[in-house]
Formats: sequence, structure tokens, C-alpha cells
Amino acid sequence: MRHLTMLRNPAEKYRPFPAVRLTGRKWPSRTVDAAPVWMSTDLRDGNQALIEPMNAAQKLEYFEMLVAIGFKEIEVGFPSASQTDFDFVRKLIDERRIPDDVTIEVFVPSRAELIARTFDALEGAPRAIVHLYNAICPSFRRIVFQQSKDEIKALAVEGTGLIKQHAQARPGTRWTFQYSPETFNTTELPFAREVCDALAQTWRPTRDHKMIVNLPASVEAATPNVFADQIEWMHRNLGYRDSIVLSVHPHNDRGTAVAAAQLALLAGADRIEGCLFGNGERTGNVDLVTVAMNLDAMGIDSGLDFSDLATIRRVAERCTRLPVAARHPYAGQVAMRGARRGCRCRRARRKQPRQSWRMRDRVNSRWASSLLQRSAHPHSAAAGDALTRRARPMRISLERAAGRLPRDQSPLPVFVCVNRGIGNRKQERAVVRLHLDQRAARDDVGLAPGRQDILRLHLDLPITTAPRGDPVDELPLRLALAIRMDVAHVVREQRVERLPIAIDHRAKTLSLEPANRFDHLCRHCRAPRTPRAAGGHGQK
Repeated sequence: MRHLTMLRNPAEKYRPFPAVRLTGRKWPSRTVDAAPVWMSTDLRDGNQALIEPMNAAQKLEYFEMLVAIGFKEIEVGFPSASQTDFDFVRKLIDERRIPDDVTIEVFVPSRAELIARTFDALEGAPRAIVHLYNAICPSFRRIVFQQSKDEIKALAVEGTGLIKQHAQARPGTRWTFQYSPETFNTTELPFAREVCDALAQTWRPTRDHKMIVNLPASVEAATPNVFADQIEWMHRNLGYRDSIVLSVHPHNDRGTAVAAAQLALLAGADRIEGCLFGNGERTGNVDLVTVAMNLDAMGIDSGLDFSDLATIRRVAERCTRLPVAARHPYAGQVAMRGARRGCRCRRARRKQPRQSWRMRDRVNSRWASSLLQRSAHPHSAAAGDALTRRARPMRISLERAAGRLPRDQSPLPVFVCVNRGIGNRKQERAVVRLHLDQRAARDDVGLAPGRQDILRLHLDLPITTAPRGDPVDELPLRLALAIRMDVAHVVREQRVERLPIAIDHRAKTLSLEPANRFDHLCRHCRAPRTPRAAGGHGQK
């Protein structure tokens, strides 16, 4: 990533954002009592921000996921600017993949040829929202367009008239008109209202067939309370207000898009546009997962189903090729974990002498991901501590520091298993592969390292030769596990007997397959049960 040089004193460059003159503001004393209309723009605004946009198959998978979650309005693309989006919209319509209660939306600027192309893409759709936009803030008027306010307003009115003509020529579709005054949050409020009122006068919405006015924070430039003031001002002063759905589209440039969206609901907004997990240009759009689940946490039914959030996260990560942060609200892998376990481990380490191991090398490998778990017998406070998460496996070679490994440590069972579930709820058969050289000077062990933990496993294995192809069934195995967390070390040893071991002479590999040792989990700590003969719980 390119190094970003920041100003030593950025406050000298910027001016304070002007306050909104709003007397008797009511949003601070209001409470939210109902969920807004949700509109997902993952397939348009989110997709166009990706380094590698989604292909048709990925967009279809994502669309079906959004439908399953419960979105009733989905922006599916920019068909006048992208042949891929045009083909995708046609695929949804021709193959009848749009449910009866879902309305698709498309994006279009105020240009005659692009509006015509947009209606070609929507031909035959049962319902559709045509989303018109143009930028209206002073900097765009002066620098980009070099046009006056009247010229900017006339451009939007002309586009609205063209959309109305195309819609009237296709009575088989229920058309909804949406207008976004792009860069609304940095536009003079009276001018923003003037443009929106002019378009409403052209479209003529009714209470039964409303028009959508979407107010975007195209680049977040002020605090959420200022955005709430802007929304309440528009809510009070818009013409045709009872025939308009007031929508917001916050971006996250200052990191407060979720707060801005929630305060906008207090200020009079009826609808929120955003993306799952906050995808989008620059720092992204408002995170709809967080906003919706915040409402659920307040006892307000969001109307969206995030009961299988882990699967939703995996689909989003696969289609967008963007990871969801580990500490992302609600959806992150560690979002629901506290610090108690870490404090418990640190207290336990203070009672142990410091140990020293030296790592020789670390090489990437394609071996199967494994999970190492340790359990202080018989299941003390540190029981079931998952030391690794599913990650790209590594091949680690270790050299034991002479004289540093204590010989009088209390036994600690070491379990090796494959993690295929969320939160280690599923345990499956384990395979650990050891690559041996002829001198047996060191052993390479396939591990999946944790986020901050460095796992080191030393095997002192008495190897005996066997005829080619014959397995060596019951070799004693001695495992020593060293975990380095921060600066302290914990070292434990445990002799494990009677593990089925097979040697592949041709591949020069050795496999351990404890097939039946981890069939059940302890109901107290979720650690694998071991037979009583090995010093564990046992199984009834």
C-alpha cells in the first residue's frame, strides 16, 4: 500500500462545517419505533467499488442471498453504463428470478440516450425503480459542470420528464421514480429543496404511488447531528411530503455512517440505502447489518433475517473478495468474545517459569487446516482454550533450545483436530502430517497459526523401519506444545500411547489419525473427550 503523507496540522487546511439553522429541532427527543424501508445497493454502489467486480454468477448468488435475508428493494446495477449489468438485469427478468414482493432498482444519470438504454434493460419487469441522479453542490456546479443553479435544476427536470415519457409508454410495469441530489450534504438546503420540488412537480406523485427522494451524504463531511438537522429541515420543508418516501444514503468517510443513518430516522427519514458490512467507495456505505441489528437489539423488528450471519458473511466475502473484519460489529469472528479468557491465561502464565524456544524457519504449505486445543486436566479454568482459528496452514520447523525445556511439568493433554465449524462447535477426524528427513534432525509439522499466537510443536518420535507398505500401528508418541503469548511461555508434555500411525514410504510422510478420540465434546468446556486410560473424562 502506498504510504500516505499526512499534514502535520490538518486543522489549518479545513474550515468548520456550517451549522444548520433549525429552530425547535425535534429529532433529539424522538425515539425510533419502527424499522425503515431497506434498500441494498451491494450490487451497484458496492460492486462498482470492488477491485474486481462480481461476475454474473456471483451477482446472482448475492441477489438470492439478499432476497432470502428479506430485502424488498434491491439496486441491481447501472445497465446504461455496463453491459455486464445490462445482461444481469435481463437475466433476472427473462428467467423470472424476481419474487413478487421484491422491486429491483437501476441507476441512471440525466442523459437521454442512457435513460433509453435503461428502459430497454427493464423491458418486461413487473416492478422497477428508476433512480435518477445529478450532483448539485457548489463545487460541482462551479468546477465540474461550470453551470448555474438554474442549469443544474433544468438538467434534473429534463431527465425526469424523459423517464416519465418512457414509463408511460410501458404501462405493463409498475414504475417508481427516485431522485438523488448527489452531494446533498454539502449543498445549500434551500437549493436542494428547490430542485426536489421541481422534480416532484414534474413527476406528480400521489399518496398511493409515491416518489422517492434520496438524500445522500456522498462524502461524509460533518458530524451525524448535522446530517440529522439537514434531514429534519428537508422533512419539514419539502413539497408533496405526504407523497414522498424520504430516503438517506450515508457514506462512511468519517466513520459515523451508522450513527448518521440512525439519527436520520429520528429526523424523519423513511428509508435507508446501504450495503451489507459497509462495502462501497472509499470507506464504504452505511453498514446495513449493523443498523438493522442495532434496531433488533432495541426490541424493534428490523424485518431482516440475520439468523445465519456466519453464512451471510462467508457469501459476501467470497463474492466481493473483501474480508469482514474480525472485530466487525455482530458479524466479526471475535465480536462476541470477551477478555476474560485472555486474562485467565495471563494469570496462569505468571505462575509458570519462562521458557525459551527458537524457530528455525516458517514455510507456507497447502496442508489441511488443523486446530490445536489444550486442556488442563481435569478441565480447569483454561480448559478448551482454542489456540488457533481456521487459517492458511503453515509448515513450521523448530529446534529445541538445549537445556531449556523443563522436565517436571504437570501433564497436559494435547488434542489435534480439524476445525470445520464456527466457534469450534464441530469436531471432525484429524490428520497431522509429519515430514521426516533421513537424519531426523528436525520435524516439520503442519499447523494453522492463530492471529497473534505462535504455536510451536516439537515431536520426539522413536522411528523404526518397517517393510515397504507395511504400517507401523502403535508407536509411542511424545508431544510437547509450547505456546508463546506476548512474552511469556507455557510448556507442557504428555505421553500419548497407542495412536494408529502409518508411514507412506514413497511420499516420505507419516500420518496420525486418532479416528475415535474426538467423537464427543465435554459438555462443560467443549473440549474433546479422551478415554479414561489416557487420563481424560472417558465416555459412558
